[in-house]
Amino acid sequence: MNRGICTAWLICLLAAVVGLVACSDDESSSGSSDATLTGLTQQAYLKAPTTDVNDQFGFNGVSLSGDTIVVGTANEAECGTMILDSGTPANLNACGGAGAAHVYVRSGSIWGRKSYLKPANTDTGDFFGVNAAVSGDTIVVGAGLEAACDTGVTNGTTASSDNNCNFAGAVYVIQ
Repeated sequence: MNRGICTAWLICLLAAVVGLVACSDDESSSGSSDATLTGLTQQAYLKAPTTDVNDQFGFNGVSLSGDTIVVGTANEAECGTMILDSGTPANLNACGGAGAAHVYVRSGSIWGRKSYLKPANTDTGDFFGVNAAVSGDTIVVGAGLEAACDTGVTNGTTASSDNNCNFAGAVYVIQ
């Protein structure tokens, strides 16, 4: 099986697991096998609660687990340090590239916004949300350009605010 066929089957399998599609095996006369997605319809169109030029919502930090989607907005510019489960962030745009992550949940066939996530040490240029993953009730969000010089693990809701190690990067675990 070639790489393209394996990729198609992996995508089909992931979509089938969350109940989005059915997979079938299409045998062509050449004997190759391709995965075919059937029964697809758009279920939702997701956008951030605040949208600005170059926010990069969904550019590369998107993850799906069951009925939960986490979407990164790595270039979002809000300076807040919060987890906001309702309302809309201030959108002051004073911290370019600080980043954010957004959590959406599905009930039946209806998707809705659940949370707006920012790290405890939000700063300009951190790119929080450049990548994201969700599994069960655990969300992991990367900030590839975060600049704290800390090493190891800091448990709890605090994070270093020193900015002496440019492009050091960090990963935040949110539950």
